[in-house]
Amino acid sequence: MKPFAELAREEARLVMLQELKRQVNGRLPARMFRDVLELSGHMQTHDWIRTELRGLAELGLVRLIAVGDQPEFSIVEITDRGEDFLARRIVVEGVKRPDFGSRL
Repeated sequence: MKPFAELAREEARLVMLQELKRQVNGRLPARMFRDVLELSGHMQTHDWIRTELRGLAELGLVRLIAVGDQPEFSIVEITDRGEDFLARRIVVEGVKRPDFGSRL
């Protein structure tokens, strides 16, 4: 069995992807994810969230977009691969698999 911290991380990643999919344009400001996660019971720091968003980007599930002359990303966008994952067309290690009945 996986440790609780790993299970919580995988679920938080799923929650972030699902929230991106709910957006009309598939994008959200990075700072919004703290509120999104807290609403689902995941109390995490901004640093933790940014690290997990980078992990999702490395998996090809999201795109991180810097705006203006900011050195860090400020916008997060779901990719086609991220949408395929949410539709259960692919399996990605490190992210909790969506339930069969979940439709966004």
